[in-house]
Amino acid sequence: MAVWNVIQHTELSGSANYFEKTSIPSSYDHLYFLASVRSDVSDYTDWCYFQLNGDTTDANYNNTYLLANSTTPTSGNPAYSWGGYCPAASALADTFGCVEIWIPNYANTSNYTQALSRATSPNNSTTTSQFAIDTAATLWKNTAAVNAFKFMLYGGSDNFVQYSSFTLYGINGAG
Repeated sequence: MAVWNVIQHTELSGSANYFEKTSIPSSYDHLYFLASVRSDVSDYTDWCYFQLNGDTTDANYNNTYLLANSTTPTSGNPAYSWGGYCPAASALADTFGCVEIWIPNYANTSNYTQALSRATSPNNSTTTSQFAIDTAATLWKNTAAVNAFKFMLYGGSDNFVQYSSFTLYGINGAG
């Protein structure tokens, strides 16, 4: 039976630019990150991304995503680690998006690290909201064990709003 261990949980009492956990122990089988977030950017949606071990070089991340937020899905290969869409200031009031990221075998030093992400977000301002849903696969081209995780909004100066929450889990016994 899998054991879920909370490594860190944070709920914002004000706005913040990012969530970060450093010094992640290598004693778990997998990492799982779950966030309930909203951005302060003046738009319907904002997009999130993550960094591993403080690696800020976009070229070190290969990524493919699939996004559906209308009748025509889109896909792409951005040169950064896709963490999904979240609602922004113009989206339906009081709504937050859900983002989840799996990082299996994060302590493995024999091969590159993979991550899977999924996100949902309302993408307009009415109660008959359309929702954006996306999924992505990321490859971090590094064989180092993951010991730090940072999750942020792509705009750089955008902030997560009050009540956004972030939980990083270490999973053991999941086979």
